[in-house]
Amino acid sequence: MKFKEKDDPSLTQVRINQKFTCAAVVFKSSYWIVSLKDLRGLTEHTFDTNIVFCEMYENSNLLFIVLEENPCRVCVWDDSKKKEVEHLLFTSPIRRLIVRLNFLTVWTEEGTLIVTELINFRVKTKMKLKMPAETIIDSPVKYESLIGWNYDSKGDLYLWDFVKNSTREVELH
Repeated sequence: MKFKEKDDPSLTQVRINQKFTCAAVVFKSSYWIVSLKDLRGLTEHTFDTNIVFCEMYENSNLLFIVLEENPCRVCVWDDSKKKEVEHLLFTSPIRRLIVRLNFLTVWTEEGTLIVTELINFRVKTKMKLKMPAETIIDSPVKYESLIGWNYDSKGDLYLWDFVKNSTREVELH
């Protein structure tokens, strides 16, 4: 697959949807939605600013995007309409966002974990972490209800369980 010359050649992210049918291939300020079945480009869009994070939601047209111009804001982007349909504001810049099951999980720079239900955009859980997470771990599909993080390379590992709506501490040996 060849991308157009207008795209910045520096690939920043590849985010696969939860059904493993397509991926968002993200460059500096643009994305392509690519079919994983035949590696065919399905659609593309370029923003006037850089993309910090991009997450796909299931097999829908929705993407959750954080743009460099406002790192405290998640844009809910409808790719079929090529426009923003909703947005979520946070009090601190977003350090990471992950979409799993029917939840959007956001970690902020100030160390807050916010889990939002995607059906109604209501906050399900908001908790202040002891300190900002150093590493945020995407869960494999088998454990898609879990997302993990740790505070430093020697510290404890914590898991967020969407089903139980709680954290679990794991000892590292």
